[in-house]
Amino acid sequence: MEDLKTSLNQYSEQLSMVSDALAGTEDSNEREPLLALQSELKELIKLTQESVEALSSKESAPTENTSQNRAQDGNTELDDEYALFMKEMADTGAYEAGNSRCDTEGSKDNNDPDNDDESDIEDELATLLGMKCAVYHTHKWGGQPSLHNAMVSAVIPRQDEDQFNDLQVRVLFTHPTHVEMLPCPFFLDGECKFDDEKCRYSHGSIVPLSSLKDAIEPNFGAVRIGSRVLLKLKPPDDEDIRLTRKSTEKYHLWHRAVVKSLDIDERVCTVKLEHGVKVGEKRKTGSGSDELYVKFEEIFPLNTEADEDSESDSSGSDTEYPVHKSARSEAEEFQHAMLVEKSLQFNGPAMGEWEKHTRVRHRLEADAGDGLRAGYGAWRG
Repeated sequence: MEDLKTSLNQYSEQLSMVSDALAGTEDSNEREPLLALQSELKELIKLTQESVEALSSKESAPTENTSQNRAQDGNTELDDEYALFMKEMADTGAYEAGNSRCDTEGSKDNNDPDNDDESDIEDELATLLGMKCAVYHTHKWGGQPSLHNAMVSAVIPRQDEDQFNDLQVRVLFTHPTHVEMLPCPFFLDGECKFDDEKCRYSHGSIVPLSSLKDAIEPNFGAVRIGSRVLLKLKPPDDEDIRLTRKSTEKYHLWHRAVVKSLDIDERVCTVKLEHGVKVGEKRKTGSGSDELYVKFEEIFPLNTEADEDSESDSSGSDTEYPVHKSARSEAEEFQHAMLVEKSLQFNGPAMGEWEKHTRVRHRLEADAGDGLRAGYGAWRG
């Protein structure tokens, strides 16, 4: 927990420095990256603070049971005295030694060190809180699982019947690309009135501890024209995005974009969003252009090496985001799923019912020169 507190202090100092820098400049080009960094630091401080509070509550729990522990220690001393008394009785022949042996073994069982080992394991697992990782996620509408960066937010308590099963942890996505992956602000505060399945936002994904992958680090050196990246949109200055809601979701999500030009020395590039999203703060390169001018610090490069090998090998590494092929298939699958869902929810009139009122089919057949109910085909039975 000391490491988390140290990190929290560092983040707070960095946030103070960024705030001072914002107060001292009015240049919009300089304020843009500072505002983005300020928003990310606030979010990081919030998540780290929650981890510290969770650890603090866990450490304070044993103190509440101090009286119970003392009572147990008293019982242990009585058991030892009773065992010694029974041993003396057995030595004098007033009691059978076998019974005394059983009682002595029973007292040893009460001091079994396995219980201490379990508490030590729980303490070690608590150090997982705040750990960066990567996990596979399957969207609600289906498709292939894709790898995303995340952070461990909680360790799921093990049940007695699950002692031989893999331990599970709850993770929150750090680069959410869809609404279902956005952390629910009410859940983080313990105030969400919806369960995990019904909430619009994410309460965290529960995964086996053994399935966690190494966090995916951004490789800016591999960025080139045509590379695909993740980009977080900037809101207008008068837009309040502190609370996630429908109108501000797009500013909390990471959107896919394609690099159109770049300057390696200046570490800047122009990108174009793959899907149409209305941009709040205008960072466009020119009049009428839909390309955005961004710095490397404002993007997260996706895999680029797999683009070259996609013809020969369609399998991706376990430590990379899905390439643009999987992105396109995801978009197509989502559109298809939405189309099916809308068609199932359509409550319009039954097929052909409009003919009672419009007589359109009869007029079309008459104009085509065919007989009534003969159809439109060239063959007429």
